[in-house]
Amino acid sequence: MSDPSVDQLRQQLRDLGYLTHGIERWFALDPWSSRTFWSELLAVSAKASLLSSIFAALPLLAITILRNKPLALADAVVMGSVQAAGAFFSLLALIVLVALGLRRNPALAIDSPALLTGLTLLFSGGLSLSLVVWWSGFDGTPSSIELIAGGALIVVFFLASSVIVSAALLSFSIHEAKRIPMVHRKDQTLPMTAVAILIGCAIGAWSLTAAPEKPAHAPASIAVAATDTKVALIAVDGLTHDILATRKDELAPLGTIVATAPLAASRSAAERWATVGTGTSPALHGVHAIEGVRLATSGRVLQSVSRYAFAIDAIAAPLGLAERVPLPPTARRRAYAWELLAGRGVPSVAVNWWVTADADTPGLRSISQEALFSRMAEQMPNASPSELAIAIDAETLRRFDDAIAKRSPRLATLFLPALDIVLNRIELDSGAKLAASSTIVDGIVRVASSLRARGYEVILVGLPGEGQSGDAVIATSLAPAGRDASVDGIAPTLLNLCGFPVASDMQGRPFAGPTEERMIPSYGERGSAEDVAQTSEEYYESLRSLGYIR
Repeated sequence: MSDPSVDQLRQQLRDLGYLTHGIERWFALDPWSSRTFWSELLAVSAKASLLSSIFAALPLLAITILRNKPLALADAVVMGSVQAAGAFFSLLALIVLVALGLRRNPALAIDSPALLTGLTLLFSGGLSLSLVVWWSGFDGTPSSIELIAGGALIVVFFLASSVIVSAALLSFSIHEAKRIPMVHRKDQTLPMTAVAILIGCAIGAWSLTAAPEKPAHAPASIAVAATDTKVALIAVDGLTHDILATRKDELAPLGTIVATAPLAASRSAAERWATVGTGTSPALHGVHAIEGVRLATSGRVLQSVSRYAFAIDAIAAPLGLAERVPLPPTARRRAYAWELLAGRGVPSVAVNWWVTADADTPGLRSISQEALFSRMAEQMPNASPSELAIAIDAETLRRFDDAIAKRSPRLATLFLPALDIVLNRIELDSGAKLAASSTIVDGIVRVASSLRARGYEVILVGLPGEGQSGDAVIATSLAPAGRDASVDGIAPTLLNLCGFPVASDMQGRPFAGPTEERMIPSYGERGSAEDVAQTSEEYYESLRSLGYIR
């Protein structure tokens, strides 16, 4: 039986929803100056893009929810809509480009099984691969359920987009094909849309059921052992055992220098040091990233966002739906050891720690990292990144020394970021890097010696920085208590030295202080009512210039 005429095929395609003006005629003849051609091209491409983008948004939304659970329904709707919009415009551009490519070769009959299959699979496979690339932009390893859900939904997208894209390409080439393939002889729009909506509703319902875990609470009363030990903690990012060993003679007041394993699989400097300061795992303290995305619907800051999520900057930010911000202090759910102690009568000073707010109470003087970074960036607008980093360390040391002189705290701590910045985050030639790092380590040695002279027991902890190899290091003036020093034992050791019990939800155990170990279940969630939820633009720009945000 002979093939139907092109006019009959046009009518069938109209009935199935693929054509409205007979675009195949315009493709086969002379469409370039035709307004009808361009309107039909955009109409067919938009229809295919809209349906495909719904399926593309499903794995994007599911992975975002799993990475940031629990996610409120309104937040899930915003993220799903933004991601679907980004997918729509990307798909629209690609489909139009493919259609115009077909116009360059109108004799190509993609209705033949091999060519139709090859072209649609190539197109859909490329789109699916782009989702995998987007997925790879997250920090950290995906969980098993994320792998299963994300992988399954990407497969669903691949199958759906194959049908949708081939339908669009059929609309552009029916003049040469002269028949309609079996898969397109029934309109697939409604059933495929229904499937996508059902899957989306299931994801939304699941996000509602993913309630947060019940928060832990500290005991009503805590027994405290009497002690008058004064402790100082110096935290240095980018400091390894090999680096500190070259200054061993200058650190004689500390006595003990040991190499220890760094924290494994940390997503960022903020996560690593929040783990050190709180003693708890990232799952408990809640700090994962340096930068997050604040949603306008709830004000929540999402920390797990793909670095390839261009739709946030291109669509959500201009519409006021979301913005990228440095992680605010409200994101940290567990208190640092010195905050626990300050709230229970141990005078403390803390300078320049990640994810903290300024505080000036009888128990705690805290100078935030935001305040220091912003102040130095404002004072040195033309400084190079290395000069700014060294100046931040110098200002940290100055403010730390001033706070100790005024308050005489029992617990004092500071965080020094410059060594990591100079060695790992900015571009410097080897000579400049050596000179800058030597200057920074000189400051570390001086503050350690100064604290010992003031009668403080000193704990110096260093961790490898961004992409840096080597062992972590702990140097201390304290006598070992029969347990090897470890990075995750820093916070428990501070509590133990000040006579407080260690929480069982902390990862490590004390390596100095009283050997009789006392435990409580948890110190609970921190109170963050006085914390600021906003961070300044100056702080954000300084993080960018120092290589923390790329």
